[in-house]
Amino acid sequence: ALARDVAGSAEKFADRMNRRARSLGMSSSSFRNPHGLTEEGQYSTARDIARLARSAYRIPVIRASMTIPEYNFVHNDGKVTQITNTNKLLKQLPYVTGMKTGTTRKSGKCLVSSGSLHGHTVIAVVLASTSKAVWTDSEALLRWALESPQVIKPTSTPNPIN
Repeated sequence: ALARDVAGSAEKFADRMNRRARSLGMSSSSFRNPHGLTEEGQYSTARDIARLARSAYRIPVIRASMTIPEYNFVHNDGKVTQITNTNKLLKQLPYVTGMKTGTTRKSGKCLVSSGSLHGHTVIAVVLASTSKAVWTDSEALLRWALESPQVIKPTSTPNPIN
């Protein structure tokens, strides 16, 4: 509904997403729908997803909302639906600040996570993982980046993950 209201259709919204992605330097991504579920011709890389996450993280309302463990959504009719944050790392590491989980059959378990410690903020991206490894790998990346910080330049990704 949001895509239709903003751009007129899901396809036009995806076109806008692709233009925005290019403006963020996301050169190895192509979006075909607004929801991110598997669709022919849709792909991205960990590097591009990290660029997108960094852009989203800079928006205060998004940054604040991704740290909320639970939220009670009140419908127009007064019905309340509790929405639970599915990022387990929020409860496991004190410096985790959130981000986004995602799963499809084709892409497996995916997690974009962020954390801040001693004035440093990092974003970790794990794609095409398993139920257990997505959490352990993400935690290991955050621990490595925040507890032993060093500046590194990411390499290019020759093979995007669909």
